[in-house]
Amino acid sequence: MTGLPSSKAADRGSAWVSVMVAMSFVFGGLVGLAILACTTALGSLPESQRQAVRLLKLRELSLKEAAAASGMSVGALKVTMHRALASLRRSLKGKP
Repeated sequence: MTGLPSSKAADRGSAWVSVMVAMSFVFGGLVGLAILACTTALGSLPESQRQAVRLLKLRELSLKEAAAASGMSVGALKVTMHRALASLRRSLKGKP
């Protein structure tokens, strides 16, 4: 995912949000609202943070595997993931 021009990265993020919004309507109710809130929060992250979440949490790669896939060092990936999780917590609690 690294090396993409910013417009393509933005398009990919928008596509991700669109898919998750569609899923929220399929599930409906509170689950749908939770999916929509999480999707919105994920979509607001910078690409490097979204990539860290995708590799470590969704694809369940080890730190070493995710670092190799992202082109980051293990330490940089840990910092990026920490910042992503902090940002998601703030977003989901409604704090800027």
